Amino acid sequence: MKMKQEHFDEIKRLIENHIETEGGTAAMVKRYETGDFDRPLAVKDLQTRFCWDMFYRGVMSRTSVRGLYTYLDDSHILTALKRICPKVTRRY
Repeated sequence: MKMKQEHFDEIKRLIENHIETEGGTAAMVKRYETGDFDRPLAVKDLQTRFCWDMFYRGVMSRTSVRGLYTYLDDSHILTALKRICPKVTRRY
């Protein structure tokens, strides 16, 4: 993984905080697995959608991680997100 450990730890903390403010891991996973989010029928890869939603809602508003794109691209960030985010399985 090319991401610096400090950025990984900060993203993990921010995503976990966001999930907790939204009702916790079980509630968030259930919401996505049952398609209770915007435009669920357009999703081809639910895990990727979940990861990016958590990143944009929980992380991108923070200035502490704005430097990610100076040395990473989306594929590197997605690798880290898949390690951080809970697994979701499409059930709709």
